[in-house]
Formats: sequence, C-alpha cells, structure tokens
Amino acid sequence: MTIESSDRNDQRQPPSLRWTIGVPILSAVIASFVTAAMFQGQINILPENISYTDLAAVVLSAVTIILAVVALAVGALAIIGWRAFMKMAEATAKKAAVPAATGAVETYMATSAEQLLVQRAETVALRVISPERLEQLIREQIDTLLIGNPADDELDEDDIAEAELEEGTQMSSESYAWRKLSDADRAAVLRFQEQTPVDLAGLARHFGLTVKAATLDPGKSGEIRPDGAGSYIIKVNRHDSAGRQRFTVAHEIAHFLLHRDHIGAGITDDALYRSNQSDQIEWEANRLAADIVMPTKAIREAIATAEKLGISNYRDELADRFQVSRAAMGIKLGND
Repeated sequence: MTIESSDRNDQRQPPSLRWTIGVPILSAVIASFVTAAMFQGQINILPENISYTDLAAVVLSAVTIILAVVALAVGALAIIGWRAFMKMAEATAKKAAVPAATGAVETYMATSAEQLLVQRAETVALRVISPERLEQLIREQIDTLLIGNPADDELDEDDIAEAELEEGTQMSSESYAWRKLSDADRAAVLRFQEQTPVDLAGLARHFGLTVKAATLDPGKSGEIRPDGAGSYIIKVNRHDSAGRQRFTVAHEIAHFLLHRDHIGAGITDDALYRSNQSDQIEWEANRLAADIVMPTKAIREAIATAEKLGISNYRDELADRFQVSRAAMGIKLGND
C-alpha cells in the first residue's frame, strides 16, 4: 500500500469555505456599486442611442441562454454518469453473482446425491434379508446412482416399497395384516380379487372411497383424508408409474381398512410409504396392499397352470399379469 505526499493531497482538497463564500459576495458587491453608478449617470459607458434598460434586457437574455446551456450540459452529464454507473454496477453484480451461483449449484448437487444414496441404502437396510443379499442390493443401488439407467429387474424405491413382505412369509395363506380385517371387509376384497389384475378402483368405490390422480408435492406418493361428506378421498401422484399408482391406491385402502381411527385430518405417504404414523402402521398398510394386489390364491393357480405348460421362468409373466414390478413379484414368489 502506497502513501501519497501531503502536497498531492493538498492539491486534491476543495477550496476553503471562506473563498467559496467570499468570492461570490465580493463580486456581487462590486457589481451592485457599478450598476448603481451606471443608473445614476456617474458612469456612462454606453452609446447615446442605447439605454441601460436595453442593456439589462440583453444581459438578462444572455444569462438565460447561458443558464439553459448549463442546464442541458448538466443533464447530459447526469445521463452519461448514470449509464456509466449502471454498467459498472451490472459488471460488479455479475462478478459477485456467478461464483455464488456456481457454489450454490455445486452444493445442492452434492447434497442431493448424498441424500439420495443414504435414502436408498436405508430403504434396502429396512428389508430383513441375508447379509450377502443386502450387500448385493447396496452395490446395485450405488451402481444405479452412478449410471442413472437401472435395468427393469433392478430393485429400486418403487420395488422395495411395493414389496414390503417379510422374508419367510412369501406365499403364506394369511398375513398378520390380512387377519386383522373384519370378515365383511375380507369377503369384499376376495370378490374383487376374482379378476386379474385386481380392480382397485372398484374396490375403493365399494368402500365409499374416491380415487383421484393429482400433482402432489415432490417425494409424495399418495394420501388419504376426509372428503368433508362423511367419507374419504384418496389422491395418488399422477407423475408416478402406473404400477406404483396402483400400489399407492392399495396402500391407502389398507389405511382405511386397518387404521381408520388414525387417519384424522389425513395421512400423507412419501416415496417410501412413510408418514407421520408409526412404522408398525405403515408396515401393516404395505403388507396388506401387497396381499391385495398380489392375491396368493390367484398366483398359486397361475403358477400351477404355468408348470403344466412347462414354463419355469414365469415371474415376469405374472408381474405383467398382476401389473406389479418384477422385483415385487420375485419377492412374493420367494425367489428374489
């Protein structure tokens, strides 16, 4: 850092106050004496054919023109200065904004990737499976994040949430959630399971529920809440896949059948079918939803038919027939 000399600083200082005020006052006094002397006839510097009134008019006109020119000049300088200031401010703002925006985007991308990885790892960890299978699934999820184009049979969030089945209970005749149903509700579900795929919209209407596809907040799969007319309305995320929307409808129907006393003002489920309810309640809804969309009896009959025809790899065909993911059907069959 350099320090300028005092002489240079003195040269940059504005005139002192006394000169700023004194010079105009002195000039005004001298001008007053001269003007008074001229009007009293003591000083006569004009030709005889020109009066002082004419001179005053000329001087006034000249002063007016000069002031107008000065005003225009000041206005032009102000406009030029304003434009220069705006350009400088814009350049300064760009210099400051670009690094800040770049840093914000980089931070957001890094945080989003980290959250997604943790979320998927947590989802897989919630499944009760062997350590070897857990390691394999975690590796698949990491590859999915890096590649960004998972194969159809890879396990993703939709598949896991859609296939919340306990290991060792695949193809069991009754689950705990299924046994909790009243006889009347169970009979109603069985009637709609006589056709494949299960008519979930008809099942919902049977229980007085309204089903609508809507644009929900990001990360939300569906919700069930009172409709204000004594019943309930189910909303599913219209941007989800058809198979996922079907499972969401079944999940919300399960809440209605099993947890009507807990719905209150409404239950909203996220992408992993978690809500403000307990893990036990959400597990029951997931389990019953899987039982609804993948009826054990119908699947057993389809397997028997396939085996008679000599078809051994029937998982994909059953998944398409019941409109569920291949991974979900694999878990249901117990050969995931």
